[in-house]
Amino acid sequence: MSMRRYRAFISYSHRDESWARWLHRALEGYRIPRKLVGAQGIDGDIPARLRPVFRDRDDLSSAADLPGKVKEALANSEALIVVCSPAAASSRWVNEEIREFRRLGRSDRIFGVVVEGDPQATGADACFPPALMESEAGATVEPLAADARKWADGRLLAKLKLLSGILGIPLDSLRRRDLQRRQRMWVATTIAAVALALIVTLAVTSRVAAEKRRAFAEELVGFKLSDLGGRLKLESEQDLLARLEYWEEASKNQNATPSTEAAIERAREFRAAGMDKRRRGDHDGALVDFQQSWLTLALRLQQDPSDRQVLFELGQAEFYISQVHMELGAFEKSERASANYAEVSRRLLRAEPENAEWVLEMAYALTNLGRFEVLRKGTSSDRALQFMQSALEFNQIALVLDPGNEAYRSELEQSHANVADAQMRVCDLGGALHSRMENTRLAREFFRAAPNDERKKRLLAYALGGLAGVQESVGLAELALGNLQESAALMEALQAEHPENVRYSQLLTNRNSRALALLAHTGKLEDARAALGPLQEAWEQYLSSEESAELRRRTEYAEFLLTWEQIEAEIGDPAAAAEHLQRALDQLVQVVETSPDLGVARERLALAVYRYWERNGELPALDVEQWLPQVAGVDPYNRGCQEINLAARLSVMRGDLPAAESYTSYLLEKGYFEPGFVQFCRSQGLCAL
Repeated sequence: MSMRRYRAFISYSHRDESWARWLHRALEGYRIPRKLVGAQGIDGDIPARLRPVFRDRDDLSSAADLPGKVKEALANSEALIVVCSPAAASSRWVNEEIREFRRLGRSDRIFGVVVEGDPQATGADACFPPALMESEAGATVEPLAADARKWADGRLLAKLKLLSGILGIPLDSLRRRDLQRRQRMWVATTIAAVALALIVTLAVTSRVAAEKRRAFAEELVGFKLSDLGGRLKLESEQDLLARLEYWEEASKNQNATPSTEAAIERAREFRAAGMDKRRRGDHDGALVDFQQSWLTLALRLQQDPSDRQVLFELGQAEFYISQVHMELGAFEKSERASANYAEVSRRLLRAEPENAEWVLEMAYALTNLGRFEVLRKGTSSDRALQFMQSALEFNQIALVLDPGNEAYRSELEQSHANVADAQMRVCDLGGALHSRMENTRLAREFFRAAPNDERKKRLLAYALGGLAGVQESVGLAELALGNLQESAALMEALQAEHPENVRYSQLLTNRNSRALALLAHTGKLEDARAALGPLQEAWEQYLSSEESAELRRRTEYAEFLLTWEQIEAEIGDPAAAAEHLQRALDQLVQVVETSPDLGVARERLALAVYRYWERNGELPALDVEQWLPQVAGVDPYNRGCQEINLAARLSVMRGDLPAAESYTSYLLEKGYFEPGFVQFCRSQGLCAL
């Protein structure tokens, strides 16, 4: 073990004092991940903290030589950290400190961190002190340095790089452990916040609190409905009866009005039939059954508009009608049904504000309204997050009112997933990761309690797939790949147990396609190429089924084709790459023309167009310009990381390099290290990752 007094010595120009102060605090305040403490490092056992770190505060401008205390501190330091900038490069004392440390025979323990200037430049813009580029033998060397500038490593990654070198820990191991620890902290913070929310809720179950919750729900739903403007007029129960085209004929043929019990039973039979058809991929048949369920209830509600149970069941019919329309890409119809469902939920909650079932219905309604903000183009990402977080809060209130309800606990798990999706829409990667960690923790807890339960197995597979998506965005490709593979294994088991459910086959194909993309992005091209044939067969089988009508699934197939194109291009088969890229473009143009509001398809189309331009130097011979987003002057605030990633690419394509640099800088500052983005960033010279 080293007996030196200081873990590191920070050498810097006093014009960079703010950077030196930050670095000193960052290093001394950093807690080494617990699982690494005590392991063997370069200078002995790895400590719990890297302290003390020496930072001289004296002005040396009038000195003739390095003061004795500085030389003593250098001799008693395990490492030298040089803050690199044009000021440091021209500083006599920074250069002298480097030479003094090298004379001590510890050249391999000198680490640089760039804060300003250009590592490749000479003259006034140079950031490396000349002494840093001198070997002990006097030869010129190229120093390796972390780069704390926001468009390069950023402060967090630069700090971890320095710690990795000083302690002798592999960077990937340190980064993974650091992120895992922060995940645990986020989860712990969330649990504490939820616990506090529940305690507070328990303390305010009075009528006044109920009135406030009711007003809050009305305000949220009303805000959304008013936002729809003239496109959608809120319908009363009587207005609802006129919505279906076949209502008038059906009412003429109605001989007798059924009782409440008979109407609900009949409506539930239609709903069960619709859910079965939906599982089998028959969306048109499912829609007819859900509409018949709605009509049965509407007839009964006409006789007694105050019947809450019938009103509740009518809301369920609206919910499922909305879901089918959404899956078919008919967003306007879906949003209309969803708004009606929200209004039903609002009326139920006004009537019985302490009814846990009605409270949960409001959570569902808010979630549905939030989903439209997530899926559609031109909507508010910030508002989507507001709806999803509010839905989570109502879910928690339902659990307070009925704490033993396992179904409510299960819905809480899904609420965290919905919040994570909305957080990704505003590029809140930390928040999304913590929400997905909580979502996965709850899903795994439920699965372990009942490993043979179909729904719990399915929800864990969903959770793992969602967590993998966020992990991929922050650059944890190996962890993401492992979670995708576990998700695929669960889907494969579900497919074997329920061969009639084509949805499981599709989800298995989706997970395997995403894993394929990660293999390609991480350089495992041969492994990726070996998986292409089976995956193409799976997609062909799926696309030949009725389920292929889902536009989002066809978009996923186009993503698979883009991955295939990348693999062929990097392996060296440009003809095959061009063929798959063209197929992806054709597929995406068809989807977007069918459903212009499907935001995810428009994003993938923009990526495909950029890829075509990158390969060929021109736009494809398709009418695609109308579908591409206008990115000039776009403010990254309140936008998703993927959206800004595309804006950076399209800015490069359109020759606006300052905008591309700005978007790239924003993403790196956010901690966005998705492998495809990193490849783009490097290839265009926009970052030094």
